Amino acid sequence: MLSRIARSNPAKAYIRNLWTHRTASRPELAQAVTESVANLPKKPIDICVALVSQSFPANDLLKLNTEFLKHISPKIFIGAVVDRVPSPQSGGHGLSVLIGQEEDATGFVLDDTADRKKFKSVSVGRWGKVQDFNRFKYEENDIEKFGWDAFKSVSTNVHGHELLPQLQNLRQTPKFAWILSDHEPYQLIETLDHHFPQATKAGLIGASTPFITGTPYTMFYNDKVLPGGSIGFVSSTVPKVSSSVQHKALEALGSPMTVTRCRGNIILDLDETSATGLLLNLLNKGHNAKISKDKEFYLGACTEDADNNVQLTSVHRVTSGDPSKGNMSIDTTKDFQVGQKVQFLHRVDITAKTDSEQSSDEQIVCTVAEKDTTYVGNSSLRPDVNATIPNVFGGSSENGVLVGQADQTTYVLDAPHSEYTVKIQ
Repeated sequence: MLSRIARSNPAKAYIRNLWTHRTASRPELAQAVTESVANLPKKPIDICVALVSQSFPANDLLKLNTEFLKHISPKIFIGAVVDRVPSPQSGGHGLSVLIGQEEDATGFVLDDTADRKKFKSVSVGRWGKVQDFNRFKYEENDIEKFGWDAFKSVSTNVHGHELLPQLQNLRQTPKFAWILSDHEPYQLIETLDHHFPQATKAGLIGASTPFITGTPYTMFYNDKVLPGGSIGFVSSTVPKVSSSVQHKALEALGSPMTVTRCRGNIILDLDETSATGLLLNLLNKGHNAKISKDKEFYLGACTEDADNNVQLTSVHRVTSGDPSKGNMSIDTTKDFQVGQKVQFLHRVDITAKTDSEQSSDEQIVCTVAEKDTTYVGNSSLRPDVNATIPNVFGGSSENGVLVGQADQTTYVLDAPHSEYTVKIQ
């Protein structure tokens, strides 16, 4: 299991703020909503975030916001359908909420309009993340034809980093941002990173719901149901934020290497050797020969200290590679740089879990679900179970989680069973 260094974002003085983390599993969604807001302190609710598993009936899912408004009147309501919530007793069936009271929270919406800047292609079908085949075709077949000068970058700043109107007149700099999005969060996360680099960011790519609710995604902002876009909130009154990442189903393959030739998201040489050839050589060595070449492989950007301790700063899927040309394409929106340290990773089989180990600490847990195992009919789901977890808020999505530790670039992590944990105090 590979772990990423934990980071904290302390404030100058500790002030107790009121956050409620709660996950409730009930046969009916209305019952879960009632349980999730029971016995709250008698204070105004500034923000309520709700994540609901796709295992409830579609008609109930579409009424999530109206069901909450029967019980509470938050200034901001944000929600989304996800694949699972952190309830091991029910196999992930249920509802998870984060409620902030006496908090300086500001909500935001980036609608999925025609002028929204997009990086990836339009989604089709359940999987919701069809790759940009034209881009990959260009990378694989046309680089030699047009030359490297015709392909320079995958992260050229076309977005302008213009803040959303809701965030342009904040009284204080945010320390924490929560984000729910379709498969195009990049305009938003680049903007937040540019303006609020020290803030911790966390969130999820919603579950793909075209065959459940009839829309690509199902998200909620106050009284609206949204089929796409990016929504969330920022808060400046969180005194302390800490975060950590664990990659429970990834193992290192070889030692860290240095990028010696690259262009954009394409790596040609590592340690002066063909990137694809180097990976194949690693797979043919010793016990690595048992690793199937059909499995998923990942590349982690990393740092290495004087004691050779490796810390991953981001992890991205290897999308293609051509041994004859040597080039390797990585699923990232950030350009690689010559001299950058990277580490090959490969998938290992682990026992599937619906959430992290139980903790008495209040925490936000975002996990990447295993691909194609989250259908409503999955036998591990137990919608008849009554269970309440008082200290945990979070969700699981096979489309990925948003990882944005303080002073680090926010990115989409989609390695199954990886887990991003955030504690706000």
